[in-house]
Amino acid sequence: MLHALRRAEVEEYRIRLAQMEGNYAEAVARDPLFNGVALPLQVDWCTAPKPPAEGPTLGEVIDRYVNEKKTTEWVRKTLLDNQRVLRWFQELTHAKRQ
Repeated sequence: MLHALRRAEVEEYRIRLAQMEGNYAEAVARDPLFNGVALPLQVDWCTAPKPPAEGPTLGEVIDRYVNEKKTTEWVRKTLLDNQRVLRWFQELTHAKRQ
């Protein structure tokens, strides 16, 4: 699995470089593992429109998950460790969307 992911990364970098250089004839997969797979155009996440908010927020989902686990499975240390990591994830994903 890791080998396939590394091959995919190499193909993506090579294709992106060809696109940036304007060499679109080379912006296709060469690795036989990815024959027929098209790489979508790169999206600028800073200017891309945000999808409409539907359902609970990430923070609400995290709170629900933590509340469920703390009453059934987690000891205090596990609770604090997981809350810290989940909040880091929330901050990281929120920062990328701004």
